[in-house]
Amino acid sequence: MPMHNIPPQAARENMLGLFLPRFLVWCCILLISVYLFTKMSVTEQEVEFNTQSSIAVSRIQEQLVINDAALSGFASLLQIANPANVSSQVQGYTQRMRDAHNQIYMFEALVGIHPKDQFGFAQRMQLEGLPDYQVYRYVSRKSKTGKPSKLFNLLNDTPVMFPVFYIDPYTDDVKSILGFDMMSAKLMREPLIQALTTGETVASRPYGLQEGGKGYILYKPIQRVLSDSGKDAVGVLVATVLVRTDPMLEAAHAAIPGASISLLYGPQRKLAAEQHLPHVDSAPVWEFDQLTREFKLDKFGQPFTILMTQQIGLYPSQLNQLIILVLLLILSFFIYLRTSVAKHRSEVQRDQALVRLAQQHDQLEDMVAKRTVELQRSSDENHRLAKQIIRIQEDQYHHLARELHDEFGQTLTAIKISAHIIAQNDDPDVVHKCAEDIFTHSDELYENIRNLIQRLRPEALDMFGLKIAIAQCAGEFKFTEQDIDVELDIDEAIDSLDETYTIATYRIIQELLNNSAKYAQANKIIVQIHEEPAGMCICVKDNGIGFEQDDLKKTYGLNGIAERVKTLGGSLDIQTALGAGVNTCVKIPVKFPPKV
Repeated sequence: MPMHNIPPQAARENMLGLFLPRFLVWCCILLISVYLFTKMSVTEQEVEFNTQSSIAVSRIQEQLVINDAALSGFASLLQIANPANVSSQVQGYTQRMRDAHNQIYMFEALVGIHPKDQFGFAQRMQLEGLPDYQVYRYVSRKSKTGKPSKLFNLLNDTPVMFPVFYIDPYTDDVKSILGFDMMSAKLMREPLIQALTTGETVASRPYGLQEGGKGYILYKPIQRVLSDSGKDAVGVLVATVLVRTDPMLEAAHAAIPGASISLLYGPQRKLAAEQHLPHVDSAPVWEFDQLTREFKLDKFGQPFTILMTQQIGLYPSQLNQLIILVLLLILSFFIYLRTSVAKHRSEVQRDQALVRLAQQHDQLEDMVAKRTVELQRSSDENHRLAKQIIRIQEDQYHHLARELHDEFGQTLTAIKISAHIIAQNDDPDVVHKCAEDIFTHSDELYENIRNLIQRLRPEALDMFGLKIAIAQCAGEFKFTEQDIDVELDIDEAIDSLDETYTIATYRIIQELLNNSAKYAQANKIIVQIHEEPAGMCICVKDNGIGFEQDDLKKTYGLNGIAERVKTLGGSLDIQTALGAGVNTCVKIPVKFPPKV
């Protein structure tokens, strides 16, 4: 059995039985502690939310009371004032109210007049210091004529207009409101009529202000219209105050910054102010639930609903406290664990040493097995190469014997016959003719011997170098006579190669040119030999008929080239297809001598 298959199981089982129950107890304590801490934090947040929401509502209520009180005071001062000449006491009062309370934006005073008296009323106001004062009505943007759709509106059965005759603050931005008939705009007419007929303070629907934000108008008539016809509305004074809702909501949100607070108007619950979202630094990091409180405020003619929602969870400070608590529990457990594990340390170290030793043993066995496979593969490859070399040698001997028999045998036989005729014949003409035949056959024999020697060992290799020898080899195939263009692109550095690589390169080129001459049916052949950083690159390309990739294994000449290249540690790549020519590239790792 391998060494790593003998683990100290007894010691591990004892340790597991010792520490598992304690670990489970510690986990229960941790979970209970986290739950109790979270529960306390949530309860604390609920109490704080209820307290802060009550404060926020009280601030809204306080501002509603202030709005009504400011409007009542303004109405009381208007009772003793002349519509054509409002006293400085009224102006001082409205200015103090606006300065003291940010939500109060504007005071306006209206008076009921008959439409027939609008020009006379405008003249009186002009005489009192308002030279540009004119009574005018609301014109809808959809109006094609640019004029009001009605000349006046009715209060019950009485035509009446309620133009603005006092405004504070009186600035260039708002002074154009002077003379505006509040009865001409539906948004303002409805609460105005309700206030006149009931005698109570009535609020308009909130609307967007040109200065930004939202606001609403509070209407308070000095006296109530009692007649059914509404004829006693003429001469009635109405005090109004324009209240901005955004400052009201800001004051409430300041009391509960962690909540989202909305001010809603009426039963339709439309937004009366821009919703205030919780401050970024007031949001919990880990959210659990959402708290919601809603308060309905319908006081002093101002029907509002306050909706407050707040996420509850763990805030950064509470999360830090929880993390500290968990870390303390973890630290206490690990202190206990370390003291308990100390006595087992030597056994653990021994187990680790055994495991490492077993791993090293397995790695050594794997290395030996891989090395054995590699050696066996190398031995098989050597045997195969040796057989291949013997086969190639025998093929060369057989080829050489055939050449000697076919070329030299016939020529020598012809010489022998001619010599025998000379020996048996005294006729000078016959002797002369046979002598000429002997000379002719001798020249043929010499030429054949020279060609055979050239094929066995090219003379140009020893005399001129590889580059010229390849050029002569190409010339021997008589490509020019066959109208085949041969392009040679050979670096000068190949002449400095070792003899082994020189002979191999020559034979490879010779065999590839032989294949092109026999089978390619090409009209152009390119031979390239270049020096590269990784060695030598040999490429022979032709634009002939090519052949199928499946026929590569059937080509004896290419197989011989592949064996030769493999012996030199190189690689062979043949790219071809029917009608696409052949591109043969050989790369051989060889070191060229340094250039001088």
